[in-house]
Amino acid sequence: AGCCGLLDVCRSTRVEVERELFEEQGRQLKLVKAGKMLKEEIAAVVEASAPSHAELTALRAEARTSLPRLAVSRSKHAAVSGSLAETTAECDALRASIQEAREQLPGVAEEREAA
Repeated sequence: AGCCGLLDVCRSTRVEVERELFEEQGRQLKLVKAGKMLKEEIAAVVEASAPSHAELTALRAEARTSLPRLAVSRSKHAAVSGSLAETTAECDALRASIQEAREQLPGVAEEREAA
């Protein structure tokens, strides 16, 4: 009778261990599935957020055509800035001449009256 009781205990322990193993395998399977789903979602997000090769090629082409225009614009800007500086200097000189002429006006009026 003692041997049968021990055998029954072994069988019930085996059944319990197998059940726990089955449950653990189920949890692992769920984790693997969740991991695969997460990996797929990440891949979809990466794919959706990354610009396509065609878009990158178009942006590069636009940059290549924009750079020479930018260089021309900078050159024109430098020329205009230089011209503006010259014009400003000429205006300053004219202002000084006008001021000098204004200061001499009373003297000219006096000379006319004396003549």
